[in-house]
Amino acid sequence: MKTADDSRATLNQLVGAVNELSEAADIGEVRSVVSAAARNLTGADGAAYIVRDGKQCFYAEEDAIEPLWKGQYFPIDECISGWVMVYRQAVAVSDIDLDERLRPETYGTTFVKSMAMVPIRSSAPVGAIGTYWDRIHTPSKAEISALQSLADATAVTLENVSLNSFALNDSLSGLYNRRGFFSRGSERISSNRDLGVGTSVVFAALNGIQQINDEHGYEAGDEAIRRAGAALQSACAPDAVIGRIAGDVFAVCGNFETLPANDEAELERVVAEAMPETNLPVGLTLGIALGHIGEQYDLDSLVAEANRTMYERKHGRKPPLEEQISRSVSRL
Repeated sequence: MKTADDSRATLNQLVGAVNELSEAADIGEVRSVVSAAARNLTGADGAAYIVRDGKQCFYAEEDAIEPLWKGQYFPIDECISGWVMVYRQAVAVSDIDLDERLRPETYGTTFVKSMAMVPIRSSAPVGAIGTYWDRIHTPSKAEISALQSLADATAVTLENVSLNSFALNDSLSGLYNRRGFFSRGSERISSNRDLGVGTSVVFAALNGIQQINDEHGYEAGDEAIRRAGAALQSACAPDAVIGRIAGDVFAVCGNFETLPANDEAELERVVAEAMPETNLPVGLTLGIALGHIGEQYDLDSLVAEANRTMYERKHGRKPPLEEQISRSVSRL
């Protein structure tokens, strides 16, 4: 039974976590603070910060006695964090073997026996906070309440961080903008290294955009950009990081399994098949760069290589002032 001293200690921990959140400079720091606070508040053996990314759940941060799922993606309809976000309610599981919402294969090699999870922003969840125990444990109402209070404070912090930082989305295409692509792409490379998989970066130039603007008007040009972005999304896996980083240039970052092929010509064919039928002369020329396991690379170097390859395929020659272009692409 929870005593007055226990309640006071929980309140003090919450206040401390809220103070830390108020000083968080970026999303990464928010995730780290929340994971540690969730574990401390509940006395759990592990805690995770999960982000909703379209139809995927991304385990972005983790504080646990041993690594579990940090850096991994799961379909939103195949994991308990997705259930929490879809149904907008907390969940407590005393014994994972007895809950039909859980997939046994997900937990078979882990220490997890019990769990509690709450949504971040109940009205329209953008993520979830999960805690895990290595023993059969019935999460109490007080523990769920503390987690939900932490989630509510997290939602407010995310709004403030968003307001105080540059927007990461391109309003025309609905994809990431340049800053968003480099931010999320760098995260993807980091998680790929954690998972032991290689990284693919693709540059895609929209062909004929000037002709479309001249002959059909700028509204048609905008529509061509939207169609090209949608085609890239259709051709790549849901967890691919896709951005419009210049007027007619797109970029994709993912692991080797994210993209349909690691060959430019084949990838162009797949994207072309995904392009909607239109009487506009729309097409994409692609260049690809691969970062293999064990190699030293970063997003800037892969972007520069993919940009060079794309330019050579499109124009049959290397881009002018290639070093300046690389430096420009890497600057934020």
